[in-house]
Amino acid sequence: MLLFLVLLNGCVSQQRVECTKDSECAIGGCSSQVCTSIDKAKDLITTCEYREEYGCLKLTLCGCVDNKCQWNENEDYKTCLEEVRV
Repeated sequence: MLLFLVLLNGCVSQQRVECTKDSECAIGGCSSQVCTSIDKAKDLITTCEYREEYGCLKLTLCGCVDNKCQWNENEDYKTCLEEVRV
């Protein structure tokens, strides 16, 4: 049984923890459209373009969600996206 558990544990992919709290995340990109870790944000290079949906980002927050820096897709944000993508 112990051997089975050891083998099973080896097959489970280990998810990398990017963050544990919101303060470990930052906004980056030329249009402030990327939510990433603080250490990645300072060196992040993106193209300088603007899309209408980037305006919807002001309705949400960049933070730590499930140990990953990402935008918190709340209802206001989702509604805004639906309106600009029509």
